Amino acid sequence: MCVVVLEVIIHYELLLPGKTINSDLYCQQLMRLKQEVENNGPKLINRKGVDFHHNNARPHASLATQQILREYDWEVLMHPSYRPNLAPPDFYLF
Repeated sequence: MCVVVLEVIIHYELLLPGKTINSDLYCQQLMRLKQEVENNGPKLINRKGVDFHHNNARPHASLATQQILREYDWEVLMHPSYRPNLAPPDFYLF
């Protein structure tokens, strides 16, 4: 997980070798991210809050993840279904 705001990395986490992401671990990462945003990023995020983008992987789409994102009032930007001719990494966003 890596969070970039205005070309500044405010939080990142790497998985340990051999570790697999699951819903519980992803939710824990979101909780740590919220702490980091509250401590270090308030002046960097927009006034409405956090706009959050992730793909449709199972840990991201789980009920627990969705509940946390609603609780934090973070707006989730929809990720389109995968189409090779429209893959989001093909676009320059920054």
